[in-house]
Amino acid sequence: MTNLRFDKLSTSFNDFKLVTKKKKVKQDKDDTLIKKLVYGTCFKDEETFKIKLNDTLNKDIDNKYKNIELEFTEESYNLRGVMQVFTRVPEDEVNGTKRYIRVIRSESQCRYFPGSKERFVPFCRNWVCSGYLVNVNNKIMFKLQECITPYSQFIK
Repeated sequence: MTNLRFDKLSTSFNDFKLVTKKKKVKQDKDDTLIKKLVYGTCFKDEETFKIKLNDTLNKDIDNKYKNIELEFTEESYNLRGVMQVFTRVPEDEVNGTKRYIRVIRSESQCRYFPGSKERFVPFCRNWVCSGYLVNVNNKIMFKLQECITPYSQFIK
């Protein structure tokens, strides 16, 4: 039979101290929300994608934000978790018009294989996108929430 010794156990509790847990303060990246959810039409200006806010999509928007063109934030180009992505350059030509290809991915592809940012983007020209107006380094930009539908179908 084994004998248990507890003589050192009682002295070791004297060295035991409770430490309060330190809370980490979440640092924001200087992005401040300007406006709640707004809608705009995506277009391509040379090599960069931009969004145009207009009156028909946003009924209650301030006059200073009507008919303005904004760039997307860097976070908007993130492909992780996005179900539908589009090619960055048009790859298909039908009747003389170039078309962008839309790829609809499965949930596991979105999460584990996001794709190449050089080839795909989460938005397409002439599509309606929802998002937020944010202030990034004293510049108003558009933070993408979702690419919804082609503009012609949204207006009907």
